Amino acid sequence: MLRSAMSPGWCRRGVGLGLFAVSLGGACERDGPPVAPVHVQEERRERVVSLSPLASRFVLHLGARSRLVGVDPDSGRIAGLETLPAVDLAGAVQLAPDLVVVAALPAADDPAAETLEALGAALVEFHPEDLEDVSASFKGLAVQLVGSAAALRAEADMLRRLARIGGSSSGRRRPRTLAIVGLDPFLLAGAHSFETDLIEISGGNSLTHVDGEEGYRLEATPEQLDGYAPELLLVVTPEPLPPDQKRALLERLGDRVPVEFLAVDGRSFWLENPPVTAQRLREVIERVSSALAAEPS
Repeated sequence: MLRSAMSPGWCRRGVGLGLFAVSLGGACERDGPPVAPVHVQEERRERVVSLSPLASRFVLHLGARSRLVGVDPDSGRIAGLETLPAVDLAGAVQLAPDLVVVAALPAADDPAAETLEALGAALVEFHPEDLEDVSASFKGLAVQLVGSAAALRAEADMLRRLARIGGSSSGRRRPRTLAIVGLDPFLLAGAHSFETDLIEISGGNSLTHVDGEEGYRLEATPEQLDGYAPELLLVVTPEPLPPDQKRALLERLGDRVPVEFLAVDGRSFWLENPPVTAQRLREVIERVSSALAAEPS
């Protein structure tokens, strides 16, 4: 299973994400010993089955389409993958893959998994929840698909562009921000999530991005929102909310603090020109930051 170990806090990140600690202009300092990169044997996988749409998009992002010999039905609707066989884990056996990427590892006694492993196929879980997980995937899965040099270039390109956005907030007031990612009940982006990473990159201070805390999603009542004392509530949804839903949500939230809306798929924004998303949020946070700075002390 290619998942990186969770390390607490934005500032204590693995190799690669250290770019942000520098580019955020002292907004946080990394402590503890340097984190060693994840080393994997550089063995190219020639026949790959992807049973996760997000993993399939990652393969395409790396330019490794030619290695795919089969995908799950949902991935088969992605442009460029329509001609590949649509299979499940059992069907993957017939394709004789040497690598099968899944959203979650099957049970140890799953018959199809046992057969695949007996045939020499590796089963890899691909389910990143924050940029640290993505970094681990570039150092692990990506190396097996395109080699270490190409994987390193792809990761560095993403991080370098995001770091430029982070650097633009140096010296600015960082609004205390909560990311609401579920509406009924309210769900907050937890300590290890793309949304909290995105807030930190874009110049905010994510109130749930706390050292030592775990959790991808946190349930909260309106009163618990108040307990965080936020200066910005950021509502993150995969698609833009219709106007009537926005009005209803604003009525539920009241006039506590500024509320901003960001339409972005939190799980896959890093595959979709992430600097554009980060810049959109940076502009929102900049407005709030300027308003806070103008308030009388």
